[in-house]
Amino acid sequence: MHVLAALDLLYSLAPDGAPRPEDPEVLRALAVYEPATAPGLATPRWFADACAVHGVPASEDGFAYEAPGLAQVCARLPETYGSGARHIEDAYAQGVLPADELLALLPARHMLLLPHGWGRLAFADAWRAALARRLRTELGADPDAWLRLAATAAASEAASEGSTWTQLLERVRSGAGPATSAETSLGRARPGTPDEAIGLLERGDHLRGRPEGTLLCLADAEVVEAVLPRLGSDGPWLLAAYLLRHDRTPLTVLDRLLAGRDRDALRVLAAQSRWMKRSGAVERLVDLDDPEVDLALLRD
Repeated sequence: MHVLAALDLLYSLAPDGAPRPEDPEVLRALAVYEPATAPGLATPRWFADACAVHGVPASEDGFAYEAPGLAQVCARLPETYGSGARHIEDAYAQGVLPADELLALLPARHMLLLPHGWGRLAFADAWRAALARRLRTELGADPDAWLRLAATAAASEAASEGSTWTQLLERVRSGAGPATSAETSLGRARPGTPDEAIGLLERGDHLRGRPEGTLLCLADAEVVEAVLPRLGSDGPWLLAAYLLRHDRTPLTVLDRLLAGRDRDALRVLAAQSRWMKRSGAVERLVDLDDPEVDLALLRD
């Protein structure tokens, strides 16, 4: 129940001296809450004091909860299954764990190959957004810097280091990262042809990571425009296959692929457009007024 959290929010907006609950039955009803829903993961002081005055337990466990410190939250990394990441989700949702702290906490590999159980958790979206902000600030629109970071992430994963994005960016800044590479792949081998990519998407097979794809799906249009030609002739359709793994289609990358009119990229997007329906992005393919794309959309 979130009644106590809602009431605490109202008190934070109310003038000083706003009357507090005094009826013991009301206090007992308010004490029925999950620890994860307590504001800031702590029992509000006003509520604990009111319960103490009237001899009512401040929670179903019989005691008031103290907010965990940031170090305490960060001491235990989340598991890759959803329930094993709840402490991070709760700490983020309740304002105990700022999004920027996730960059120094979570292994970068989990963004390259996002655990299935994290797909619906708010902290995962906040983690991506925090990285996008950091990349915009630190790398700007320098394509070499973006490709160095991708190569550094790939090398770290190949060595099973478990490095965070903060650590990887520090290597890029210091020049300790590897030289840029045309393309890297993690997990299963990348598809060799557009048809193979379409077949993998048809089966819902996303068990491969591409640092370039991860980073470009967070980038501004200027960065995508500068980096994509550096990924070789296969770059557009490989990026098209990668962006289709997202629940919310990265529209900046999609618009660049559509503007480029690469035939293989368009074929991948049209053949597996079902992955874009949730984002409402299929209409962008229709607007191309391309007969081959339209035929593939009709088949789908």
